Amino acid sequence: MRRGFSLIELLVVIAILAVLASIAIPSYLNYRTKAMVTSYALPLARACMNDIASYCSVEAKDETYNNPIGDSRFPNCRENNQVAGGNVKISVSVVPSCNSSGMLSQGVIVAYIEGSDSYRAYCTVDVRPFRCYIE
Repeated sequence: MRRGFSLIELLVVIAILAVLASIAIPSYLNYRTKAMVTSYALPLARACMNDIASYCSVEAKDETYNNPIGDSRFPNCRENNQVAGGNVKISVSVVPSCNSSGMLSQGVIVAYIEGSDSYRAYCTVDVRPFRCYIE
């Protein structure tokens, strides 16, 4: 009697491995993208919003920062940032505003890795002084 695997058994094992790979590979790629946004885009968005919040607290007056991206008062707010994971773009979706008590009253900074639209880093002024998260 011969010992070994039949062709059918081998095909079944290959089919099972293919199904597992079709589930695992997209999950891994999503995890990798989210990790890159967390490592590269989130700190840049936080640094930009921190510059704006610091300037607001020092120069306490009613002011709207119409275009903080590229403004020399906010050195961490650059539109394009080259990092190891690619190019991180920073944009403003809600214009930051400062009140006379030196607190930000509104503002949303968005950062993402160019070429990847699945995850973005947001810094919002919904709690004092602001909070940053991935979505």
